Amino acid sequence: MKRFLLGALLVFGLISASSNNTYGQTCLDAYKKVFKERGADLVADGMHRSVIIALEEEGETVCLLGKARVEGLKVTAIFIQFEDDSYELFEGQDFKVPYGVNVKNGISEPWETKTNQKISVIFKDSIKPKKKKYKQAPKIDPNSL
Repeated sequence: MKRFLLGALLVFGLISASSNNTYGQTCLDAYKKVFKERGADLVADGMHRSVIIALEEEGETVCLLGKARVEGLKVTAIFIQFEDDSYELFEGQDFKVPYGVNVKNGISEPWETKTNQKISVIFKDSIKPKKKKYKQAPKIDPNSL
């Protein structure tokens, strides 16, 4: 009987956990949702070393670590990080539009490569912090006053 109850609790836990996941949502979609809710600080010109690179190809999206150069509010070079901490550079000549893409609300517009990959840069450090919530007063017993 104990095994049955334990098994039932385990199955119930798995079912409730799977109902709360983001099935069908890509990493890019999840970040877009957060940026839409909280907004983003302006992405300054310069090299940003803590970004997420979203690679979209044939309906699949993979998010990787990397860095990106921003000039004039445009991403002008993208570097994807390898496990050994080295980087692979993608710059203007690798893309159909060589002069860069705009950054809007902390995420770049998709930049399409000559091999039809779409690359978006997510500036996760520019996400605005969560809004503060008001602190509720404790409930009191009117008879204690």
